[in-house]
Amino acid sequence: MKTQTWIAAGALVVVAGLLLAFGQLYEAPVHELGHYVACVAQGNGPAHMHLWSSPPVTTCRHYDAVEMAAGIADALLIWTVFTVIFGRWLARWLATKYPVAFLYVSVFWFVWSFEAIGELSAWARHIHSTRIPTPDVVQFIAATHVNPQSIRMICVALIPMFVALGYLSAGRVVRRLWPAAWRGLITAPSAYLPPKARTRQEDSTCATGSRTG
Repeated sequence: MKTQTWIAAGALVVVAGLLLAFGQLYEAPVHELGHYVACVAQGNGPAHMHLWSSPPVTTCRHYDAVEMAAGIADALLIWTVFTVIFGRWLARWLATKYPVAFLYVSVFWFVWSFEAIGELSAWARHIHSTRIPTPDVVQFIAATHVNPQSIRMICVALIPMFVALGYLSAGRVVRRLWPAAWRGLITAPSAYLPPKARTRQEDSTCATGSRTG
């Protein structure tokens, strides 16, 4: 039991570490998609997403405030939609049918929340950045002539709002379902097989019990 607990916990920690280390694989496409759609929708194409550059960028014929804000807006919008779906339906369904998948998707959601909401923190930190390529927020400020401190204050104010949204939409559900899923993973791994496989295993166990009895 103790060994199984450490293995399960280690697997979840490894998954969380990989998600943090390779956030570019899932966060960058979402962010850059916003830039791409805004560029094309405004007739400023052709646009090209360079997801594997460091950092990922989207090239556009003309850059404006809408295109600059579209990346963070898209990242937060898609995260919000997934969070609501996960909290209202997906988490319960996975916890009932595939609890192991529920544990890993919960870890993914938590790390993604850190990455998505962290974009607001990045905007607040980089309002005076001089690094190359120029951060979105610097180009947004240059295009709109908005007071940089106003941008920082708005971003800082939005962070707790999105944290509260995440907790109220999905965090409470995950907190309630996680203990049962974790106990089941440790004490009864067979319960976490897909329903058909679980039925076959139960039938096999019953047959074995009948022969030995």
